Amino acid sequence: MSWPVKFLVSIALLAAFIDCKHCIELGKDTWRHGGGSFERDGSNWIEYDNDMQRKATFAQTLDNGRQVLLADHDRGVSIVLQDGVAGINHNGGSQYEQLYKGSWAQGYDCT
Repeated sequence: MSWPVKFLVSIALLAAFIDCKHCIELGKDTWRHGGGSFERDGSNWIEYDNDMQRKATFAQTLDNGRQVLLADHDRGVSIVLQDGVAGINHNGGSQYEQLYKGSWAQGYDCT
């Protein structure tokens, strides 16, 4: 490769590296389902629809590595997020019914 081509390739790689510093790794901060997502915002979680319109806000009450438990005390609703399924509880008991099928997000968000 000639030096001008090497120079241009180096500039392109540098630009890509600089742009990637604004990306965030997705993981246990985003749980996606067919109708939207739950996204961590500090100690709270926000539920969004597919148009990124806020649907609800929840406080995180537990993260044991397998499940994240969320609560909206004003509405008396609890949500459990785990790989494969989200459950909902309306009555404060220990039984959850399936709310969504989904999973933890993988990859990077560079928006």
